Amino acid sequence: MRKILLPMLFLLILCSCEMGFLKLSLTSSGQNPFSAPTPIYDDEPEEVRNGGTIRFIAMSDAHFGRLGKDSNVSYKTENFYSFLKDMDERIDFFAFTGDMIDTFNGKNAEELHDFCSEIENIAKENSNINAKGIYAVGNHDFVGADPGTWACEFAGDSFFPSHALMGSYSIGDVAIYKTDSSYRVFGGVQLDNLDAAMKASDAKYNLVLNHVPLAADTFDQTLFEFVIADANERNMMLKILSSHKPSLMLSGHHHKGNILNTWSSSVHEIVLAAYHRRDIIMDLESKGYWYVVEIDQDSGLVDIAGYRIDDNTKPDKTWSFHLY
Repeated sequence: MRKILLPMLFLLILCSCEMGFLKLSLTSSGQNPFSAPTPIYDDEPEEVRNGGTIRFIAMSDAHFGRLGKDSNVSYKTENFYSFLKDMDERIDFFAFTGDMIDTFNGKNAEELHDFCSEIENIAKENSNINAKGIYAVGNHDFVGADPGTWACEFAGDSFFPSHALMGSYSIGDVAIYKTDSSYRVFGGVQLDNLDAAMKASDAKYNLVLNHVPLAADTFDQTLFEFVIADANERNMMLKILSSHKPSLMLSGHHHKGNILNTWSSSVHEIVLAAYHRRDIIMDLESKGYWYVVEIDQDSGLVDIAGYRIDDNTKPDKTWSFHLY
């Protein structure tokens, strides 16, 4: 028994320590990846231009390629497609917060390409849907690939405009930033660039798409790696988000998810549950979700509805709050 308990105790002590020694400093290219936003629309809908509601689909951690490897994994992708086909409200874009593939290889990448292509096909039939996606990379995206390989694979995909590891987008009065936290750190250069871009932006709100949460409150399967490793970087990110304008962050990685972190009246973080369902002991994994996120630009009201993959008829989780 002692042979088992001692290694477990060592792991718990190690993982409770400050992980700053893992910090990576991103090499500066001299260019700020957040400084030139890509417009979501060439011609924005009137409601968006006039300060109305921005509405998008968010999801995380599909782990395409895990089915067949793990007998407890399941998808109900046909329910998601059906949901889109019946959508009678405008969807402005799709936000993926990483790990949509389990490991990087040709088969899994093709599965993600096919998923995006089907969204594009549905959008041709349903004019309410704008088939543009923004992808914030996760740790599994680099299993079997380096960042350059990943970026090249999806750079030519019409679903992902201006695809890169970091970047910014614009729609109405909302500035969108996708960050790279795939190694559980941001790096000082990325944070400095984000701070400078937000300071220069005249948008009314910030939307940050990120993979690894700033914090989570649930004991689950990601016990040893479920939040940003460096507390100083987490606090710096919060300082940046609080300094400029009201901000909403969407994160993933945690799998069970469905966590709202209210950092202040102006900064909220939603930790999304995984898109794939994975049945595991003590109900520690996701039941499978996608989300409809609405931001009312006039009032700052945010409404988020999470749908279970096995029931696309009504939300299973909902949140509503204001960004002030």
